[in-house]
Amino acid sequence: MAPSLQSMETVIAAKDVHKYIVIGGPHHTGTSLLRLLLAENHEDVSIQNASVRFEGEGQHLQTVYAVARQRPCDYALVPDYYMSEKDFHPNQIRIFKEWNIHWNLSKPILVEKSPPNIIKSRWLQYLYDFANKEVHFVFLMRHPMPILMKLTKCEPETYVENWLTMLETLEKEIDSLHSAYFIR
Repeated sequence: MAPSLQSMETVIAAKDVHKYIVIGGPHHTGTSLLRLLLAENHEDVSIQNASVRFEGEGQHLQTVYAVARQRPCDYALVPDYYMSEKDFHPNQIRIFKEWNIHWNLSKPILVEKSPPNIIKSRWLQYLYDFANKEVHFVFLMRHPMPILMKLTKCEPETYVENWLTMLETLEKEIDSLHSAYFIR
């Protein structure tokens, strides 16, 4: 059932007291490690409490966009996974209701980590702005060769093209984000 316009207006009108950190980057670049380090070293941080199988990735805890499951080699090359503000619809703010179940909302900083966030950053910025929420992005990139050695099911050419597409997308879009950090 779609939320009513009145319930959406209530969500949008209320200024959220939380700050959000959104982490993204290719698989095996350290996004999970950063997520865990933030939670361990800062008592004010809540990470999404999801199954170990999905390493707390918010993409698996929502129904708003397609999940890049089983696609660590090529998801940046699939047009359906890329999102910008042009893909935004007001009903998509339900994603916060879906994610909130997995956060400790008594903490002021909430962390969402999903590798494909790197190709959804403009859409995410628009989503957080629309919902009146403060967001900070952190993107991690490593040279693709050590990662490729772990991903034995990936064709090297496809993975490198995927990695380059992510990097090019981030370079084009990072200036449109209000607060973004890029770690190599």
